[in-house]
Amino acid sequence: MFRVLRQDCTVSASVSVDDAEATILSRILAAAIPVCAGISLEYYFSTVDTEAYGCGSKLPHNITSMIGVMTGAASDLRPGLSEQMVEIHEPMRILFVIETTPDTMLGIMQRNEVIGRLVRNDWVQLAVISPEEGRIDLYQDGAFVAYEPESLDLPEVNSSMDWYAGRRDHVGPATVREMASTADQTTGRSPVGEGVSR
Repeated sequence: MFRVLRQDCTVSASVSVDDAEATILSRILAAAIPVCAGISLEYYFSTVDTEAYGCGSKLPHNITSMIGVMTGAASDLRPGLSEQMVEIHEPMRILFVIETTPDTMLGIMQRNEVIGRLVRNDWVQLAVISPEEGRIDLYQDGAFVAYEPESLDLPEVNSSMDWYAGRRDHVGPATVREMASTADQTTGRSPVGEGVSR
């Protein structure tokens, strides 16, 4: 199963069929971590400094040789993403949450140098959830440490719209008291544009 919902991407695989070296998980992560990290970092840097790392506003852009854009007719090629693409993005390093043990993940990082460098050099954030205990450990300063949440209390709202309507800043998580069913009673499908796939 693969779902994309605004800020998350979920890949599901059964750890019960994997071997001791976590070959299946390692293959999934070998594709997912570098690709998602690259996209995330492009958005991160383009948001942090739109002119230096992004490509500024799209309005004065000219496509050049089908390989990039220039500002006007006489600039250098512009790297990164435009202001219009990143204006609603919160600049943050991507967080990978993986259901495995710290030892298994450290082994994958050791065998796959690309993943290891991305994690060890803090280009991405990494947490593992123990399949047995449900315990969460974060990778920090070269080791996994137990995650301690700042608070377990979340603001409560009646609907998602109550939480974000009229706001232009980034909003944190909240508990929605009662989720109204958006599924069509005849098909069981969610309306188009709701960001839900089955």
